Amino acid sequence: MIIPRKATTPDAEMDALWGKLNAYAVRYHLSGPDRERLVEHTFVELASEPDALIEKPVEQVIAETMHRVFMSGKTSR
Repeated sequence: MIIPRKATTPDAEMDALWGKLNAYAVRYHLSGPDRERLVEHTFVELASEPDALIEKPVEQVIAETMHRVFMSGKTSR
């Protein structure tokens, strides 16, 4: 299967990751700014630990990281 070039651009990859983060954030029943903060803080945590993405499946790393961020209270105002 040939993957279109557009699907492999950094913007497409970022959109895919952001979509996945938003999908996981729905589990926490947050909306608006609270959900946006959860997604943003999770993204920052993932970016600071790139090796974690090599060791485990991406979905598992996202779920664990988001849960850790949520439990830390970083999404509260």
